[in-house]
Amino acid sequence: MKKLFVNNKGNSLIELIMVMMLLVLFGVTIYTLIYSGSKTQQKIHDDKTAQVDARIGLNYVDVKLRQNDAEDKIEITTNPMTGENAILIKERTFGEEYDTWIYFYNGELLECLCLPDEEPMYDYSWVIIETDDFRVSANPDTGIVTNTIIYQYDGKQKEMSTMVYLKSSGVE
Repeated sequence: MKKLFVNNKGNSLIELIMVMMLLVLFGVTIYTLIYSGSKTQQKIHDDKTAQVDARIGLNYVDVKLRQNDAEDKIEITTNPMTGENAILIKERTFGEEYDTWIYFYNGELLECLCLPDEEPMYDYSWVIIETDDFRVSANPDTGIVTNTIIYQYDGKQKEMSTMVYLKSSGVE
C-alpha cells in the first residue's frame, strides 16, 4: 500500500520531455517529406514546361514558315546582333513592305517586325519562348529548313528538331 503513495515528482518531467522530443522528431520527419516532395514536384513541372515550350516554339516557327512559303520570301541569314543563323521572312503584300525576323538572343526565341533591310532590335521584339538555344539551317537544293531548340530536361540538355519542306523554289 505504501507503493501507491510514493513521490513521483521527477517522472512527469521526464515523460513530458520525451513526448516533446517525439513530437519534434515527428514534425521534422513530416517537414522533410513535404519539402522533398514539393522540390520533386517543382522539378517535374519545370522539366515538362521546358519540353512543352520547345514544342510550342517549334510549332510557331513551322507555321510561320508554311504560311510564307512563296518564292524569295524566306531567307536563312546571319543575325547581325549575334552572328548566328536567323529566319528572315520578307512580307511584300498590298503595297506594304516589312520583314519578320525570327532569331535567338540571350535565352529567348524572339520575333521582330522591321522595315525592309533593317536589322532586328531586341527592344522591338517579342518573346516566343524562353529556351537554352535555337538553331536553324536550310538546304537550298531540297528546300528543307531544319529548326532545332535546345532545352534542359532532367538536368541534361535535350534537342528537339523539326524539318519543314518548303514547296516554293527553296530558301536562300
